[in-house]
Amino acid sequence: MFRFRRRFISLTTTAILLSVTSGLSACGSTTEHSAGDERLTTVTLALDYLANNAGFAGFYVAQQNGYYKSVGLDVKIQPYTDTTADVLVSAGQADFGTVDSPTLIMDRAAGQNLVAIMAMMQHAAFKVAVATKDTDKIHSPKDLQGKTFGGFGVPIEQGINNAMIKADGGATPDYRTVTLGPSVYDALTAGQVDWALIYDTDDIAWARLRGDDWKTLNPQQYGVPDYYEKMIFSTDDYLSSHQDVAKKFAKASAEGFDWAAHHPAEATSIQASLVKGDFDLPNQTETATLLARNYWLGSNGKVGHMDAALWNDTARFLFEQGLLKDAQGGALSEAPNTSTYFTNEYLPEGTS
Repeated sequence: MFRFRRRFISLTTTAILLSVTSGLSACGSTTEHSAGDERLTTVTLALDYLANNAGFAGFYVAQQNGYYKSVGLDVKIQPYTDTTADVLVSAGQADFGTVDSPTLIMDRAAGQNLVAIMAMMQHAAFKVAVATKDTDKIHSPKDLQGKTFGGFGVPIEQGINNAMIKADGGATPDYRTVTLGPSVYDALTAGQVDWALIYDTDDIAWARLRGDDWKTLNPQQYGVPDYYEKMIFSTDDYLSSHQDVAKKFAKASAEGFDWAAHHPAEATSIQASLVKGDFDLPNQTETATLLARNYWLGSNGKVGHMDAALWNDTARFLFEQGLLKDAQGGALSEAPNTSTYFTNEYLPEGTS
């Protein structure tokens, strides 16, 4: 989402974690304070991406509509920085954070004791976008052979590309990769690369709004499992000692995202009024509309629930692609059991 990605960039080394632990103040500790006649518990939420993205609208709705205050919480949203949310929460510098399930699985493999407590986005949003010049040449993943991929340089990209090509009957994947970072979108539009992995919820939708209707391929149709694109998580230690706070936070957040799912335009306007910096309201409203239609609500029509089979499928895929490393950087010998990587116990009744 937006023009710079930090998803799937998992900073899991001990050195990074230790430097964060020693270098930051204890801003993540849960505290209580009085607000008028009320006593509120302050908790911190670290975002894994820029705050002016509609994917976070539910948090701002929960603030504006008083859902957090009604359960006795004062939620401080920490803007995205160069230190990722998984590192901040692991180091105790935030109580909760947002992350995708592949990153959390990679973090757990590397020794970080993180636990997801609520799904914000029920499905993966990555799609293959084909450059306009290649629309008549690329019909399915096997046609990507010999072409040029423009990427951000994150490990999951190669895993997705290779799996799709193999599932489509292609030979050993053989394509050129150019690491472009945020300029990948301009390169795709200019036809300097043949395809890229970008997000259905905003990049592809925004291109359509400006008249550049890229052909897209869905990785989930070619051997790549679905996964949770965005979740709320914390640590085992925090959850074990703050169960009541976690339940209140999950309840109020779920209410915020549920309201946003039924009022996407209004939710985006609320977010625009609360975040600092530029906010592209037309684009973000389009994003919120797509999130409300396809991503925020589960098959039960509710926000938050996570399924064990989806977690295990994602872990198995990451393992088969060689993306799971232990704390010393060695490859895991088998796919992990993800049963302790997530829990639905903090969700409101009726959402599971």
